[in-house]
Amino acid sequence: MARDRAAGFLGLEHMDIADGHYAVHFAQMEATVVSQLVHVKGLESDHTLIVESRETSRELEHIGIFRQ
Repeated sequence: MARDRAAGFLGLEHMDIADGHYAVHFAQMEATVVSQLVHVKGLESDHTLIVESRETSRELEHIGIFRQ
C-alpha cells in the first residue's frame, strides 16, 4: 500500500490520513523534521502529530506522503 511505503520512506511507525490533515504516528522522527514537511497542528498525548499540508499534492507525493 502506498501509505505504508510512504511511512517507511519517512521512517515512521504508522501514518493515517483523514480530511486533509495528516495524523503522523512517529517512532524515531524528531518533531522538527516533521515540521519541515508540514505545519504541525497539535501533539496528542499518544505521540500522534496532527499536521496540515503546506505543500501542493505534487510536492507531497515527491516527499512520499500521499492522500488516500
